[in-house]
Amino acid sequence: MPISEYDAFGPWVYEITPEHPAPRLFVPFLPQEPSIMQIKIPRSIERRRASPDMDLYDHAAGICADFLWALRREGQEVRSQRIPLSQVQCLSFRRHLLSASLTVYGEEDSLFLPFNAVSMDVMEQFAARLRSAVIPEQPLLSPDDVAGRQGPATLEPFFHNTLRDLRADGADPLLYAFQPERRGGMPAGLLRRETLPAALHVLTARELIVTWQEPRRRHTPSDAFKYRQLRIPLSRLCAVQTRDLPERREREQTVLLSGCSFSFGQDPENSGVSALYGTLRKLLSERPLT
Repeated sequence: MPISEYDAFGPWVYEITPEHPAPRLFVPFLPQEPSIMQIKIPRSIERRRASPDMDLYDHAAGICADFLWALRREGQEVRSQRIPLSQVQCLSFRRHLLSASLTVYGEEDSLFLPFNAVSMDVMEQFAARLRSAVIPEQPLLSPDDVAGRQGPATLEPFFHNTLRDLRADGADPLLYAFQPERRGGMPAGLLRRETLPAALHVLTARELIVTWQEPRRRHTPSDAFKYRQLRIPLSRLCAVQTRDLPERREREQTVLLSGCSFSFGQDPENSGVSALYGTLRKLLSERPLT
């Protein structure tokens, strides 16, 4: 039996099912094509402020065979968005305590879904379904491609757990490297202290996965839950570029995709990170992964 929007309302993201039907405001805008998975994301208000006559969901999204769709409430209006799966470039999760979001980058557009982190499991399941629909089943790298390369023996607890979770989810890292946080001095001409955030770079047979803790102004316990993770299918990579930034005492690794790019800072003396991107750049030059 369907549960009403009001009775089910809380901070939770629900998969749309007969028990948890699509929000009434969104029903006229749902695609006709069947969805592999579809979800609804509630408004960010307290339960005591909700009432049965309110539209209690801000977003709905789903994955069809050929495209990703999303609906967003704007007052009493609904904005619709579609990204062909062939144009999906990568996915990014961001989290700080209970505030979280999933961003899907396309060639010409991006889709942003904010949610409460109590529903991280549901959103990770949604992202996994999307990645399965986008990433080719055939591995693009093998252990032979990274032979002789090894990751660091020890990691900070947060990144150790991140690597453990990736393995538990079947990511099976072929190569990984770690950039510890580096709190720099006061470069000339700058009014703030430069910080190089801690980051874990992981290369699997199908993806480049980068997880980093965002720059911290103060070291507090909540900082351990302030992070971002970017998952890039290797099939979407166009190029990898490296440049040194002497004025910041950094080396910058940039991955280029169709319509977007991402840059990651590292200590120039970090041979592990340099080797990982050097390996990827070499493989791209020898045989394009796309």
